[in-house]
Amino acid sequence: MSEAATPLPKLQDLPRKHSARYATDEARVLGEAWDPVSRTARVDGLTDISRSPEAQLFLDSKPLGVPIVGVYEGEGGYWIAAKDDHDRILFPRRNLAW
Repeated sequence: MSEAATPLPKLQDLPRKHSARYATDEARVLGEAWDPVSRTARVDGLTDISRSPEAQLFLDSKPLGVPIVGVYEGEGGYWIAAKDDHDRILFPRRNLAW
């Protein structure tokens, strides 16, 4: 099977991780769903909106030192892609309070 024909992983199939940094048990480890070249998550049902005006306002208002690498829409709302220890994780936007 070629890389183009490989189906994208579903959010519910990604392994869960407790993230102390973001105080959530809803984090999903991206693993191979993270594309290091384009620096985006490749997950079925999520759309990268990181360059949209709405996402830019959110990214510009985040606290210094919070390593957010993307904003996605789908699966019931907004999702944040961030660095957490040695992983890239996705978690619901509602978990962040600032």
